[in-house]
Amino acid sequence: MTQGYSVLASGWDITVGQGVSGFGVTVPAAKNRDGSTITGPALEEFDIDVTKNPPASESLSYAAATADKSTALLTVRANFADQPIVMPASSWDYTDATLTAIKLNPPGTKFGDPAFFGPSGLYEFSYIAKDPLVAALGFAALRDLAAFLRDAKTDDKGNANPLAGDVQHIYTFCSSQPCRTMHDFVL
Repeated sequence: MTQGYSVLASGWDITVGQGVSGFGVTVPAAKNRDGSTITGPALEEFDIDVTKNPPASESLSYAAATADKSTALLTVRANFADQPIVMPASSWDYTDATLTAIKLNPPGTKFGDPAFFGPSGLYEFSYIAKDPLVAALGFAALRDLAAFLRDAKTDDKGNANPLAGDVQHIYTFCSSQPCRTMHDFVL
């Protein structure tokens, strides 16, 4: 820092707390041209520990478009190469009216059903989802943050850029998945 460097940590990944942690980014849901909700098929994979009574709930990447359980399917298998077993609709339920998570073994389902494979069971949940997020905006957020710090005097609300006129070069460093993201900027 004594040599004039500034360090900034920023987020780009929509899966990191939806912007709550300070390192994620919040992006809008995509809509059809007429403004209506976009729906489409989604698939989630879970490793649910059913030895807990009741088993933990599992969050969905996107909210289900409908609470109609006939539009969703839960399967389980002991090993990846095994044929999936279709779980009866009575063996799972949405956790609440937001339709953003499911739970196994709701009231009325016999715990220990042979379709449950314990903590090693591989569950797949396919359903019709709604409101897909415009995840690629994470890339634009990184680009725009760097451009703001390098070029702008103020933001859209008139807040001063703390580095206005001082940025000569921007260096990046990363580890793991963020490196793959940053690699997309290098050509």
